[in-house]
Amino acid sequence: MLKNRLKQMSPGQWTGAAILILLLLSAWMAPLFGHGQPNLQHLQHSFAPASAQLPLGSDQFGRDMVARLAAAVRLSFGLSLLCVASSAFLGISLGVMAAWSSQRIDAVINFVANTVMSLPGLVLVLLVAGLAPGSFTMLYLGISLTLWVEYF
Repeated sequence: MLKNRLKQMSPGQWTGAAILILLLLSAWMAPLFGHGQPNLQHLQHSFAPASAQLPLGSDQFGRDMVARLAAAVRLSFGLSLLCVASSAFLGISLGVMAAWSSQRIDAVINFVANTVMSLPGLVLVLLVAGLAPGSFTMLYLGISLTLWVEYF
């Protein structure tokens, strides 16, 4: 099954998969090359240009941009995996519950699902994330509350 699927992949899909693999490898390997602390400040190195020690330079606080980029990629992939897993669990659970329960419960769950689907997903995510700006938890909730309908 997997071999057939791999044979059917287009060159664009192979390119996308290669980019994702390279991103993951670089994000997880960056600490091994001395770029492990994304929040460590060196004010004497603020806005340092690219060099052997700082391949992408530094920001206004002297923080290593490679370490910050690697931390951001790890956070993004972790958040995406968490959101997909929890949304799949919630959506599939509600779908099974709607199928096995009475028509009234099915109608209520379908009403909620149709209401969520009628709202633009980005607006809903931004609305929930705007309740507590900078909160990882609110961003996770916003994405998961938008995505569960796809699995329902």
